[in-house]
This record gives sequence, C-alpha cells and structure tokens, in this order.
Amino acid sequence: MSSCAHKNPPEIITEAEQWLHDQGITPDRWAGLKVRHAENTPGTMWESVIIEIERRGADWVVTRLDRNRTPLDEAPGLKLVGGE
Repeated sequence: MSSCAHKNPPEIITEAEQWLHDQGITPDRWAGLKVRHAENTPGTMWESVIIEIERRGADWVVTRLDRNRTPLDEAPGLKLVGGE
C-alpha cells in the first residue's frame, strides 16, 4: 500500500487490467471503459475511498477520487461504470 490507507491508482490499474482479463474483456475492448474501485478504510481519517479510472487511448486516467467519512453502502472492489 501507499502512504495513504487506500490503494493508489497504479495498484488499481494493475488490478483492473487483470480483472478485465478475468471477465473476458480483452484489451482491444478497453477503449472508453470506466472502472470503479471502492474500498473501506476503517480506523483512518477516511472511512472509504472510491477511485474511477477511464481508458483513453493507450492510457488509464483517474477521473474520480472520493474520500468519504462514512463506510461504503456498496460492495467493495472493482466494477464497470456505465456498463460495457
């Protein structure tokens, strides 16, 4: 983990690429995809963190970073945003 209590974008990108492979979504279909990573970080300043990344060309770009003072109401982990 980084100096923060949550995963950092490079970790999320690596996990997202593996997760997409595991879902059968090949790299040729990644263009424009948005992936959301959500996690609880209890006992820290922020009780939960949400980071969204979007595939633009050959790169992933962080499009959202929310740190929240309350735990997640949703299941933690990765999911596609807006479907595929």
